[in-house]
Amino acid sequence: MTRAKKFKLLLIVQLIVTVMYKMIPIELTYYMNSFFIVGMALGAYLILKAIVYACPNCGKHQIMLGFFKYRLPTDNCYVCCEKIDS
Repeated sequence: MTRAKKFKLLLIVQLIVTVMYKMIPIELTYYMNSFFIVGMALGAYLILKAIVYACPNCGKHQIMLGFFKYRLPTDNCYVCCEKIDS
């Protein structure tokens, strides 16, 4: 499985965890909820992966283009069109 597909799969899992957390009634101890803990950990992991996801050939970032501009990763670099997983 390529890095782009793994990242997209983790985004889908994050979405499912977030929806499941929102479906549970609000309690005073929300931070003890397993969906909250998994969602926060997975979210932090995805942010770190997005920051370091760069092309090995040209070094350009593939996900984070700016503070408010993002795109989904692909198997080829957006700039030099080389395979990222090679």
